[in-house]
Amino acid sequence: MEIFDGNVPLLTKAIKHTTLRHEILANNVANIETPDFKSKDVVFKKELNSSMEKILSNDPLSENPKYISKAFIVENENNKFKEFNSKMDIDVEMSKISKNTILNHTLVQLLNQKFRIIKSFLNIS
Repeated sequence: MEIFDGNVPLLTKAIKHTTLRHEILANNVANIETPDFKSKDVVFKKELNSSMEKILSNDPLSENPKYISKAFIVENENNKFKEFNSKMDIDVEMSKISKNTILNHTLVQLLNQKFRIIKSFLNIS
């Protein structure tokens, strides 16, 4: 088992993406009553899956941080918040924040576990 595999950079990047997504979603909530405000979101799952596949297939590029998943901020053109619909909009945005928070906490736990394994390995050697 190789202890310094591509998981640490991948998990670190994924945590940064979920943190960015939280900031964007919180901005959506803060502007829920702003006229003509267009909500935004961060897209990175497809790129994250691609990076995971590279790591699992032992692709030599998988360890290069330059090739590890990228996040994209997208503006939802058709999703302008409307006064009559703001209750639903806030519920949708808060649901996205909750899901993103759970994902972020899971990623942090996985990274902590990885560091515990590395620490354990180094203490034995």
